[in-house]
Amino acid sequence: MTTTRVTLKSRAEDLDLLDDILDKVSESESWDDRLTNQLRLVLEELIVNVINYAYDDLDDSLHDIELSIDSNPEQVVIELADDGKPFDPLKDAPSPDLKADVEFRPVGGLGIHLVFKLTDSVAYVREEGINRLTVTKRRASGQ
Repeated sequence: MTTTRVTLKSRAEDLDLLDDILDKVSESESWDDRLTNQLRLVLEELIVNVINYAYDDLDDSLHDIELSIDSNPEQVVIELADDGKPFDPLKDAPSPDLKADVEFRPVGGLGIHLVFKLTDSVAYVREEGINRLTVTKRRASGQ
């Protein structure tokens, strides 16, 4: 098992750093392209949500977003930790209306829906003022 830990800042520019990290882990752990792309989508969605919604509009300071990626032959476990507003996607995310015409759908919820669809499990806890979101993705057999 390899573990990669990195601290990102709550700014869009750090998404480029995320791409570099995922590429390195993917290569060292021999992930296939599908797994890499799915986890890239998941992480971008989650981190963009933290950047855009976790902090008050008047808070211009940069906050740390702690990222941990644990990869082994069976699964990948990713944990994000931030000190933003409490947000439990299992309870607080709006449910998207997937049957409504795209023009009439309310904004919100589709990205979190995608996270649930692309991963095998999602868990959330809030501990001592920190949001901890853990997503698990099983690796395809034969990788």
